[in-house]
Amino acid sequence: MGNMGIRGSTADSFRAVAQLDNGNIYGVMLTEMVSNMFKEGMWFKALNPYMLILTGNDPVQVGNMMTLNGITRAVVGVASGRLAINVYGVDAVWIVSGFVGLLGILTNVVCLCNGSVPAAYFLNFIWAVYNGLWNSCLETSWARSIVKVKREDVNGARQITNKVTTSMGPLFSAAIFVACGNTWSIDLVKNVMLFGTLMTSMTVMLCFCFRSMQEIEQDMPLREVNRFIFPDSSVRGFKDIRCEDLCKSDFDENSSGVVRLTYPLGLGDEAGDDKWDSRITIVTRDFKETNFILVKQFHACFVGVGPSDRKCTVIFEDSTRPPERVNIHSLDIFLTVDEELSVNRAVSRVHFSLLPLDRTAPRFTC
Repeated sequence: MGNMGIRGSTADSFRAVAQLDNGNIYGVMLTEMVSNMFKEGMWFKALNPYMLILTGNDPVQVGNMMTLNGITRAVVGVASGRLAINVYGVDAVWIVSGFVGLLGILTNVVCLCNGSVPAAYFLNFIWAVYNGLWNSCLETSWARSIVKVKREDVNGARQITNKVTTSMGPLFSAAIFVACGNTWSIDLVKNVMLFGTLMTSMTVMLCFCFRSMQEIEQDMPLREVNRFIFPDSSVRGFKDIRCEDLCKSDFDENSSGVVRLTYPLGLGDEAGDDKWDSRITIVTRDFKETNFILVKQFHACFVGVGPSDRKCTVIFEDSTRPPERVNIHSLDIFLTVDEELSVNRAVSRVHFSLLPLDRTAPRFTC
């Protein structure tokens, strides 16, 4: 009975991963498995014995290298997690991690081939930077790419693959030791580290494969959206809203609407309207001009779409990105001052969540 429960729970965990079908989730699990086996489980475990041999059994230098590694990793991890990802975005930090990893692989090869103590110090520093960046990006992409209702199941699948692969790295190392004569020497340690470094390149290359577009909750300029397609009870079965054609007449005022409409005060249905409030200007206390303007702002919904209808399919301007079923949280729409009061797509924004498990929103392939 217990075995059936464990087997069923394991099956549910991996079934949840397949249901979400998210590239970031696959990437995190794959890069973590490769890292466990070949980086943490092979050459990184052999690094301390190698440094001890390289420094002529000098524990002080080995301790200095380990201290450098630990402090650098902690500082970079905090800085990237609290600052860099929030300021520059996780995609940019992933790319930086990838290039740092490539530099680390080159450093490994140089250090192992030349047996240089300064190179060993640099090796510890560069991989500490990589690990700090990599861990922050890994956990950020993982957390942002999981639907809340599937979080427990998907985390279970990750823990299973994590524990299994953690035990496999030492097995590979043992196999190389046996194959190379099972005699402890610097040449044998080099072989283990070189093989582990070669396989670690897979983890490093995966850094360039993560995308924020796979995250569940997203916020983007409206210029990146081609159109919204809402389910409709009409003959067509859907309502197609093209963003490039949007203007004020496409919205109905509604206090429960998902749209927050903003346009300059004094602009009515016609751009040339000469109302008294169109001449209002914000100035400083000493009557100097400012760049501020007064605006009207109210909630609205699309014409022909109910205020509670928030599930739709989004077609993106990027033709390489497939359509996504989403739940719209908010649409901040800013109107221009042209004759039709058209939507300024450059400053307007849409905030939504992907719905990988939902089947009620219309689905399109183009």
